[in-house]
Amino acid sequence: MFKIRRSSLALLAAGVLMIALAGVLRFVAVPVLTKLPGDTDTVAHYEGTATLLNSAALKSGDTAHALMSNVPITVDRHIYVSSTSGDTAVVHDEAVINGPNGLTINQKHVYALDRVTLLEAPAPDGAEVESHTGVTVALAMDPPADDSQSYWDSGTQAAVPLRYKGSDSVHGRDVQRYEASAQGALKNSMTLSTLPAQLPKALVEQLLPSLPAGSQDALRTALPTLPDLVPLAYSASNALNVAVDSALGLPITAAQQQKVVAGVEADGKRIDLLPVMALDIKTTDASADTSADKARSAGEKLNLLADYIPLAALILGVVVIVIGIVRRRPASAA
Repeated sequence: MFKIRRSSLALLAAGVLMIALAGVLRFVAVPVLTKLPGDTDTVAHYEGTATLLNSAALKSGDTAHALMSNVPITVDRHIYVSSTSGDTAVVHDEAVINGPNGLTINQKHVYALDRVTLLEAPAPDGAEVESHTGVTVALAMDPPADDSQSYWDSGTQAAVPLRYKGSDSVHGRDVQRYEASAQGALKNSMTLSTLPAQLPKALVEQLLPSLPAGSQDALRTALPTLPDLVPLAYSASNALNVAVDSALGLPITAAQQQKVVAGVEADGKRIDLLPVMALDIKTTDASADTSADKARSAGEKLNLLADYIPLAALILGVVVIVIGIVRRRPASAA
């Protein structure tokens, strides 16, 4: 009767288990690890200049000091996940603009994102999130080298094309570059709540000397038809240039120019008065270094679990099975 050594059976069983482990790691564990983690909590830092509205000066009629122009600012952007439900994460995007003399301006957004695509997802029960479409805080893994994606502009509350601008290397990481541009009526309720909804006509008239010639002429003509309290209409523009990690989709550097301009409507035409907020910022070198280091560490861990360990387990499993087959028969009796 043909007999197989017990040790060979053990080796065969161990080899099969190692091959199965390789499959579990590659096709079960890795997809779980590529989801947005529930403990995501990152801070990015920016620096640049800004033109900001001095509301107190404007209200007092001091139009000469109504704007703080080209002042240095820093921006701290905090992105974190507060909860998850299956494949959906509730993601907070909070920015603090730090200006002169202790001035701070807060911008807060909450999104429900698919943990794999990082695009919009149905909100979990009880979660209050902003409706949106397109990319918000980051791109998904292996971002496409094309123009197939859109970017959500929170100022105009609209999705605009996210245009691919080629590959590059930034802070030691391979990146994909994208650009987006948005322009339209300001619809961000948080920003609107910080701005005056109307101004006395007398105060609007005092702004005339500070306006471009075209706006001066249009406003001077329109003034007699304007009410005593002139409603203001705000427009917003946003230009973004971002470099994201080619493997993980995480932003490494970004440059952004945002502007909000106050205007009035007269005879169906808009007359721009003055910019009430204009930001020109970019990622600090230190923050970019930190983001690149995090991407490098996360990429190495993912490669280890996705490729190296499964491959090692597969090879070892095959070797163990071969050894088990080769020595499957007991040695012949002398």
